[in-house]
Amino acid sequence: MTLKINNKFFQVILLGFLLSFTAKSQNTINTSNGLPSNKINDILFDGDQYWIASDLGVIQLQSLNSPENNSVRNTSVPVNAIANAGDYIWVGLDAKGLYRMHKTKFTFEGQFRDEIGRPTIKEIIPYQKNIYLNTAEGQYKINATNNIEKISSADFVSVIKQLTGEIKVMQDTLYIENAPFLEANPNAFNSLFKNDDFILLENANKLMVFDQKLEQLQALDIQVAGKINQFKSVNGAWWLCTDGGLQKISLPSFTAKEASIQLSEVKFNGELFENGADLDYAAEGVFSILVEAKNLGGDSEISYGYSINQQDWVWQSSPQITIRDVSYENEQITLAAKNIRGKKTSTLAIEYHMESPAEDKMWNWIFIGISLLIYTIIIIWVAIKKKNRDIKILEDALLDKTNKLNQLEKSKYGLVEEKKVKI
Repeated sequence: MTLKINNKFFQVILLGFLLSFTAKSQNTINTSNGLPSNKINDILFDGDQYWIASDLGVIQLQSLNSPENNSVRNTSVPVNAIANAGDYIWVGLDAKGLYRMHKTKFTFEGQFRDEIGRPTIKEIIPYQKNIYLNTAEGQYKINATNNIEKISSADFVSVIKQLTGEIKVMQDTLYIENAPFLEANPNAFNSLFKNDDFILLENANKLMVFDQKLEQLQALDIQVAGKINQFKSVNGAWWLCTDGGLQKISLPSFTAKEASIQLSEVKFNGELFENGADLDYAAEGVFSILVEAKNLGGDSEISYGYSINQQDWVWQSSPQITIRDVSYENEQITLAAKNIRGKKTSTLAIEYHMESPAEDKMWNWIFIGISLLIYTIIIIWVAIKKKNRDIKILEDALLDKTNKLNQLEKSKYGLVEEKKVKI
């Protein structure tokens, strides 16, 4: 199956919250320790026995610790897939069709030649009481009574989606219900395994593990033995079927990373804004807010939202948020981000105070009133000064007249030298 991850998403995940680690165990079984073939295509865990599908044929092991103790049923073409069938084993061959092999006699019996012919068998999938075949020429279901029928691709996919243990490949399509952000992008990844906790991914023999609950991706520091052909999980053990042998791996533990949102830049009417600032009234105020979300996944899966004064939320795909017609009545903008699986950051608030038009008018009237008062005081003061000056002039003139009259009276009675005074 094919999984695609955006380059940017991959880099951000690795640089931001990817923790590299060394696998707890790396055990490989191949020809170097007794296995008859290196190219392992599938494995069946059957109680205390192990059946391996290889290019050499079907290999039986009694113990994985002693691969040199084995029995081989050779085939002329590679064995691509195997599955349990009671006393038999379903065997899927390359370009030879489907067979059953007796577990003790190792005899092969061709199956459903009339129904399916001899196509290449890619996968044999046991599910409930049925066996599902993925072949080069279509998909089939074998029921409990050993009847076979061809099924549609949609029916086959629906079976795959119900499997909690594994995700399968069909026509280069990946089916991961809980991780849609891992779909449709330039880099192809193969999903090897999925359960409720993990998705194991592979690209060019590099392994990564996605924790579905914490939504984190980690790189496995493992040298894969060769091209990965199949993956099986049994009793907590993880096994890779590769071109270089059968390889056992272990998975890491994850540390939770809290999703968060942070401000990159905030502008009001083109000018940088500091949180909590007082704003002059603007009839067409515009906030331009650039945010960044952490630990939520790739850009294509994140939505960014804002709420004004704790009212209804507005969500968008771009981290550049523009809020127009900012009102003087609104004094708080709350921001958050969430991903397509519902994981949400804590909120972040921008607070501001903008003067209202009424406040502007009030201060204008106060200014005008004070100005008029000062002007009135100045006019009154000037008038009083002018009046006082005129009174002083009159007083001086009156005093002069009085002095002259006194002089005239004195001259009349010979008290002083008489002078003619003109009144």
